[in-house]
Amino acid sequence: MWKRRDRALRRQLVEGGDFTGANLKRASLAQLDIPRTRLRGANLSGADLRGIDLRWSDLRSANLKDSTLDGALFEGANLTGADLRNATLLGSVFEGARLSGIRLRGAIWDDTTVWPQDFVPVG
Repeated sequence: MWKRRDRALRRQLVEGGDFTGANLKRASLAQLDIPRTRLRGANLSGADLRGIDLRWSDLRSANLKDSTLDGALFEGANLTGADLRNATLLGSVFEGARLSGIRLRGAIWDDTTVWPQDFVPVG
């Protein structure tokens, strides 16, 4: 069961809008279908983002540290400068995503994680 805050955030995200710089720390947003969302510089640290659809979203400089991103879709998303330290990325899809300057130290991924062609993840 989601907390009241998480229910409100989920509703707001589905309705759309600009969430640049939003504080979504530790939010439970698993399984949301919100492609093309603007989350530039948003704080999503410690958030539950399992199975979220963020294809073609703007996540430049977003803080995703310690988040659970297993099975998340980031195809075509812009994650330039995003902080993914200590995040779990098992089965996440980053095909076609922009990943320059991302931080992956301590992040966990496996052979089901799909990276952009020619991208070599370094943790």
